[in-house]
Amino acid sequence: MKNQQAETLYKKYLAGNCTPEERAVVEAWYVNEIDKREKDQLEVDDERVKAEMWAILEKRTNTDIPRKGILRRWYSYAAAAAVILVAFGINLFLHKDKPTPVVHQVKITKPVIDDKNSATLTLDNGEKIILSDAVNGDLARQTGVVIRKNAKGQIIYDMQSASSFTDKDMVARNNTETRNILTTKRGQQYQLVLPDGSKVWLNAESSLHFPTLFKGSERRVELVGEGYFEIAKNKARPFIVKIKDVNIEVLGTHFNVSSYPDERQVKTTLLEGSVKVATGNAHDVLVPGEQAIVNQSNKIEVSQADIEEATAWKDGYFKFNKQNIRYIMRQLARWYDIEVAYEGDVSEDVYIGKIRRTGDISEMLKVLELNQIRYEIKGKKITIKF
Repeated sequence: MKNQQAETLYKKYLAGNCTPEERAVVEAWYVNEIDKREKDQLEVDDERVKAEMWAILEKRTNTDIPRKGILRRWYSYAAAAAVILVAFGINLFLHKDKPTPVVHQVKITKPVIDDKNSATLTLDNGEKIILSDAVNGDLARQTGVVIRKNAKGQIIYDMQSASSFTDKDMVARNNTETRNILTTKRGQQYQLVLPDGSKVWLNAESSLHFPTLFKGSERRVELVGEGYFEIAKNKARPFIVKIKDVNIEVLGTHFNVSSYPDERQVKTTLLEGSVKVATGNAHDVLVPGEQAIVNQSNKIEVSQADIEEATAWKDGYFKFNKQNIRYIMRQLARWYDIEVAYEGDVSEDVYIGKIRRTGDISEMLKVLELNQIRYEIKGKKITIKF
């Protein structure tokens, strides 16, 4: 049961002393095994897993894993690598190819996060409802629509039956467009069911402008920030998400849109159905598994998507797939409501990794330390030092 050897290999990995073959085995765990454990929600027998993993490791030789194509072979070695990080309680690693200076430990203070499952609903008359404070049930009535908070904490827009409408209600419903705004602050997220039955998940520091009743030949909303959409099918009335000069048009599909101002691009990732992304005179139609990025020059670039990375936030994770430190810290800043600064020449090294968003920021900072990233904390400000 050579658990000590497994621990030694784990320590070698953290110290950056693994061979490429050893590193590939360790990192394979991340790619495949953690998702399986979390979805199954199984208890892990650390000692058994450690023993099994080391037994597999002993059968491997350096010639088993070609030096070229290590990334392509990760899945083949997932089972062997599982135990190293499972046994020692680490559920994320970041990896970069270039060596870095030895890390210096610093004392950290945890920023305080408000209730994450919350948002502010602004009604057409300017009234604001803090949804984490609102009790379940009817919240408001607007032009023949009931706004309700259900037991799951979702906001639902239900049309009242025609028999309950007054003449004034009917006139208002037919002639007036009433619009609401759902807004999340940093560290918050929320789910909304629109009047047509479409579902929207709103990420932190985002807002959605939408009518309380869709009229006419299309269903149109406006997004700032990030949202995940599951659109109710209606071939006669396309659903359009507007972000600045970009229109995303669908008939019934599942997709994610990220449009944070500090990212300077609109990123649309398609999971199901089809999506038309249009800006100016340019447009592209996506198929499932593709991602369209509209840059500041209004050019559309389409490529294969990392679906898990794009939607990880909705499922309670951060996932980084070859992202630099500035991108990572922008994600952390929105969720943990922190300010980020940099000293020195910021490295463009890229990282991969995954961690739950349900923990506090100290967990993520420990991971940065393990990856030899130096930082300093003062209150809610984190300075990354190079």
